[in-house]
Amino acid sequence: MAAIVQTKGQEIALTRIGPLCLLVFGRSWTDASWREFCELNVALNEHDHPPAVMVYSPHASPTSGQRRMLTEEHGERIGLPDIRYIALLSGSLVVRGALTAIEWLSSEKHRKKTKAFAPGAHAEAIAWLATQAQFDAQLAAERLRSMAIACGYRDEFVAKRLAQ
Repeated sequence: MAAIVQTKGQEIALTRIGPLCLLVFGRSWTDASWREFCELNVALNEHDHPPAVMVYSPHASPTSGQRRMLTEEHGERIGLPDIRYIALLSGSLVVRGALTAIEWLSSEKHRKKTKAFAPGAHAEAIAWLATQAQFDAQLAAERLRSMAIACGYRDEFVAKRLAQ
């Protein structure tokens, strides 16, 4: 089982729990931190591509340049083509709606199973992913809480959204 790794500025954390890659994004990050995240992601996933990814990002999204860096510079090495299931926890109704629309409009041939959740619905997101790719759901919930705290989501925010 992989340890939790985090960017030097503690804006982004990631870990593996069997077939699940769990990502937590803080409130903001720089391009340098994003590049560091991409490199940590390669180190974590290059030799064993995860089929399932859970992204907890209640406040921020990568820029178009950061998304391009991830997909074009690192995508093959981290196994983006091999990901089959994605759960995104976002505070943005627009982001969640867009992800749902993309799922509807994607052809069956290229479709990944994706679901968007509000940040407080982490238990539902973990349960859905655990039915798609078997992993320890309780450990995932514990790691999510630890990673969220490490990325700056503390006190009342964590208590409300990540209560056990």
